[in-house]
Amino acid sequence: MTFQLQRLLSLVNEYYCSNHDVAFYANRLGMQRRPLVRLCRAELGVTAKSVISGKIVERAKELLQIVSTGEAAEALGFENAASFGRFFKRYAGYTVTQYTKKHLQ
Repeated sequence: MTFQLQRLLSLVNEYYCSNHDVAFYANRLGMQRRPLVRLCRAELGVTAKSVISGKIVERAKELLQIVSTGEAAEALGFENAASFGRFFKRYAGYTVTQYTKKHLQ
């Protein structure tokens, strides 16, 4: 794994709650968005957005076990529970309700 990818993963771990945008991470790495996307695809087989979203979903699943959807949304930097719900469905593959019913009972 290249130094830039290691640094990306470190930045994602540090900023995923406050910054969901690939351009933010590219800027912090001193590169443009497109080369970062290409680098992630070549080295990891996924897009940079998938790396960021994967971390958010991972933490969301942890949070949903102990707090409400609204509290999880706020902790993860979403404007409201509805936008968090749309994000979660898109990247986790199921709704928050489906997740909680399946995994928390």
